[in-house]
Amino acid sequence: MYELPANFTGYNAKSILEFNSFKTLCYSLYGYRLFEVIEIFDHEYPKNYFEAKVKVHGRELSFLQNKFVLVTAFCSNTDDYTFTDVKEVEKVLGEIDDQIVLLTSQILNAQLQKDNIVNLPDYEKREVKQYLSCKVGEVLFSPWFD
Repeated sequence: MYELPANFTGYNAKSILEFNSFKTLCYSLYGYRLFEVIEIFDHEYPKNYFEAKVKVHGRELSFLQNKFVLVTAFCSNTDDYTFTDVKEVEKVLGEIDDQIVLLTSQILNAQLQKDNIVNLPDYEKREVKQYLSCKVGEVLFSPWFD
């Protein structure tokens, strides 16, 4: 069971990733010819993530990066949070920055459960409990925590 990392919501946390770092990551992955960068979006309050529209094998996806923890994901639809895998990126990401984790669609599309939040600080756990009916990825990359 995936345990959500402390401070992913941004409560009592400083951003550990700046927009320019996210852009650099996107263009580094582009340099490996893993995807085409269409557009990159800065963090927009109250979202807790950066987003890049990319094209992978002719398919348009969103590449997401939580700005408070080093977690990334690919999403085929940010309206209903449908996450997908891009295995080639996972292999190269470790070469670029071995601290950034690309989560799998199996983890991200799973329903959030109490076991996912056991290691969160109490103040964060109280907030996240409200979203137990949501997907793990929906909570990790969300506009709900402000």
